[in-house]
Amino acid sequence: MLKTSAVALQLRQYVTSSVEYTARSSFFVGVEYLRFSVQAMGGLFRRPLYLREFLYQCDVIGVGSLWLSIGIGVFIGIIMPIHLLGLLPSGTMYDLPSVIGSVTIREIGPTLTAVILAGRLSAGMAAELASMKVTEQVDALRAMGVDVTKSLVTTKLVASVIMLPFLIFLVDIVAILGSWVIIGIPLGVDLHFYVNAAVSDLSHRDMGLAMTKALVSGFIVATVGCYCGLRAYGGTVGIARASTQGVVSAGILILIFDVFLTHFLTPVGV
Repeated sequence: MLKTSAVALQLRQYVTSSVEYTARSSFFVGVEYLRFSVQAMGGLFRRPLYLREFLYQCDVIGVGSLWLSIGIGVFIGIIMPIHLLGLLPSGTMYDLPSVIGSVTIREIGPTLTAVILAGRLSAGMAAELASMKVTEQVDALRAMGVDVTKSLVTTKLVASVIMLPFLIFLVDIVAILGSWVIIGIPLGVDLHFYVNAAVSDLSHRDMGLAMTKALVSGFIVATVGCYCGLRAYGGTVGIARASTQGVVSAGILILIFDVFLTHFLTPVGV
């Protein structure tokens, strides 16, 4: 009995200390990440502009994610009507365009797109910067007087914040068109009428909420990926670790901020 109590006490102490250590570490990492993000935004007001690197990042983030975004839109446009047809009463079938448009633009489009693209973009940024960090290329750039934060982080941040809203807008369009193919064409509904019905219940507040989510997601994708990459250590294992941390951390932060923005920017009863 005494031995069992001692084991239980040791286990409780171990769990408590582990939780305290994790909470303390998460706090300091969060503070460091905020400082890193502020430094990255501060690069906007410093020269040089690194315009060529910025355009390259726009190509990598925007054009490189084009087909993935189209695939996400097709998936949403096909899956949502199939599920909603079985949930809504039969007499409300013609309300489907409005429901699909509202749910897609307000929530599914921005959130699902950002989380999936984080798997590509945050991991890529983290792996790129981690490989530069462990091979001491970052130190070499600093020794040559290059503004590492400006050239490696700020350019990615601005490109991500600009391109992600366009990608999410593309996903919304493809999703609405895909849902029209699934339910609009069989019902003989005109495309123009279907699109108008899909956006009929959306207000300026809804569009602003969707745009805010897109901008915040673009910010998170870039800053988290770059932060995890520049903290890498330990050779190839460190590169893999940084990529994994970038994807997981970006996805979690996107979901957290999505809940926060939806709660505080959506009127009660909407």
